[in-house]
Amino acid sequence: MTRPPVSVPRWRVTEDEAGSRLDKFLASPNRLGSRSRVVTALDRGRVFVNDVESAAADGSSRVDAGDEVCVWTDRPGTARRRPDAVRKSALRIVFEDDDLIVLDKPAGLLSVPLDVREAAASIFEQVEDHLRRSGRRRPLVVHRIDRDTSGLVVFAKHAGAQRQLKEQFRRREPERIYWAVVYGCPDPASGTWRDYLVWDGTFPHEAENTGDGICRLLVITPGPAGSSVG
Repeated sequence: MTRPPVSVPRWRVTEDEAGSRLDKFLASPNRLGSRSRVVTALDRGRVFVNDVESAAADGSSRVDAGDEVCVWTDRPGTARRRPDAVRKSALRIVFEDDDLIVLDKPAGLLSVPLDVREAAASIFEQVEDHLRRSGRRRPLVVHRIDRDTSGLVVFAKHAGAQRQLKEQFRRREPERIYWAVVYGCPDPASGTWRDYLVWDGTFPHEAENTGDGICRLLVITPGPAGSSVG
């Protein structure tokens, strides 16, 4: 059985703290400081109670008086590997106020972390670090763009702003403009493409009565082998 070294941070559960949830105990300001950090530590096998590793599902378990809880932050094999270019990329803030923040996301970076734990960084985590340094709450997701797409991503700073922004996106009020490179040269050079798309839980497919999807196309730079369109 793997035991954490004696040098890792350890906390003894007091009589007053007995019966608390493990995740709540660790999320206190004098320990890990947030539930998200606790979730990450549990998911990566860094939390031990009485030198026994805790699983991700153990966050809701109760601690007893006298229990010794520790977090092995640098446990070998638990770090999230990230591409150097993504890890070192600077956060490009286009606009920020008390309600929202708009970022210029580079290609290759997720908008938000995936449900499955993998070695992929996200701009959500970068914004979270940015807001934490200024004493703010964690960002709230409004919309997403694909990992390999670069462009503007909006996060809300409080629930009211998130609700209003998501409603605007639901009504399709924000105008989304994409630039892309395609093979050949579209003919005609401009027009409108319409289709009906709906998610079946995994992939989008054509279906009736799902709302009209509209894309207006314009060739920006034509070329025989490839063209830029928007």
